[in-house]
Amino acid sequence: MAEIKENVIEWITGDKRVTVSLTQKRFINRVKMLAEKYPEDVDIVAENTDGSLCAHLPLRALHLTIYAPNTSGFARVDEEDEEEDEDIEQSDTD
Repeated sequence: MAEIKENVIEWITGDKRVTVSLTQKRFINRVKMLAEKYPEDVDIVAENTDGSLCAHLPLRALHLTIYAPNTSGFARVDEEDEEEDEDIEQSDTD
């Protein structure tokens, strides 16, 4: 049977915390570093024998960005998304 290496981020709309389940070492190491630096905000729930990790983090720790190549290197593409998020938040409150 093939070994499944799945990474998951989940949260309920309106909650201020996310749950992550990670198998990728670079993300596991990042979460461990954040847990050391911010122990009151990051809670490592389980470190499994296969090396995977489950943790709770503040929603503000989640940042989705795409860097697109341009003539001077790479530029963030999420400026337009911020405006779109404001429109979505506005419609959610209506």
